Amino acid sequence: MKILQVINCFQRSGGAEKFVLDLSVALKGINNDIEVLSLVPPNKDNNDFIDILKKHRIKFHCLQGTNIRSINVIQNLGTFFKSNHYDIVHCHLFPALYYCALYRHNIPKLFYTEHSTDNKRRHIKIFRVIDSYFYNKYDRIFCISDQTEKNLISYIPNLKTTIINNGINIHEFQNANKIEKSALIKGGENYTLIVMVARFIKSKDHITLFNALKFLPENVHIICLGNGELEEKRRQYCIDNNLQNRVHFLGLRKDVKNILKTADVIVLSTEYEGFSISMLEAMASGTPFIASNVPGVKDLISGYTELFPFGDSEKLASIIRHILSDNDYRDNIVKKNLEFATQYDINSVAMKYYTFYTL
Repeated sequence: MKILQVINCFQRSGGAEKFVLDLSVALKGINNDIEVLSLVPPNKDNNDFIDILKKHRIKFHCLQGTNIRSINVIQNLGTFFKSNHYDIVHCHLFPALYYCALYRHNIPKLFYTEHSTDNKRRHIKIFRVIDSYFYNKYDRIFCISDQTEKNLISYIPNLKTTIINNGINIHEFQNANKIEKSALIKGGENYTLIVMVARFIKSKDHITLFNALKFLPENVHIICLGNGELEEKRRQYCIDNNLQNRVHFLGLRKDVKNILKTADVIVLSTEYEGFSISMLEAMASGTPFIASNVPGVKDLISGYTELFPFGDSEKLASIIRHILSDNDYRDNIVKKNLEFATQYDINSVAMKYYTFYTL
């Protein structure tokens, strides 16, 4: 079976991109002919996902252009589908959602994975009509969580939807090696490190995590992994609040699994989630993971970790102090984290997708 995975830009930037990588490798492992298409080129210094595809003999395609919303991308995609034929096209993210639907007549089976519980379009009335047209071009919409499906159906009723939760290569994170803290930040060997892996966008609540430092000892530092449009504002917030020496912005990293293993605590402070890949990776790492008590989190992992109220820096700090001072409490969180993560191995997830591909 010849399967194409399509995404806006195939590079290390968010959970959907990492999921496409892991899913493609897993599907290749069950004897499928897998290819990946990036609608715009990755940054020149962000090609490690492509290198992994090559290692697994998965063909990678990339359209020309730099603006994902350019008419040239749409035209180039049409040319691509005229000269390349697939049994299955599986699309991820907006606006790839729209673009692939435009060429439905060239695609035998077309699928889409909904990766988020919410987006800006759903709060603008005209988009309900537009989105309904495009979503209905797909044979099936896969939703990465119960809440994701519930919200989508509330927005556009009567879609053909199926819940398939995200997955990761569990062993990759369980068996990762620690690195020296001093290799991450100067003087790191003397610090307790709190790590958050998330893009700097409106829905990610870095501010609550930063403010938690005001209730924690001076040797507790934060490492932020990721980039995004609000990064400079978040840096300025740390300066304005005299936290710049305790918050470290390390950008996009290829050694995320090693950093997670090295951390003392991992935090996901967020307004809402779909089914977070970074959350799964953290819970598989063996480092205690805690998160905001919000949609897309509480409905998935309540009972498998400690959750703190959205925006409550003092409560977050209290949980962190408890983890750092009570080994039994820490170990119990790690045990529950792992129990949850092991349910979502990417090989099992890939088989669920494959079942629908072959219907």
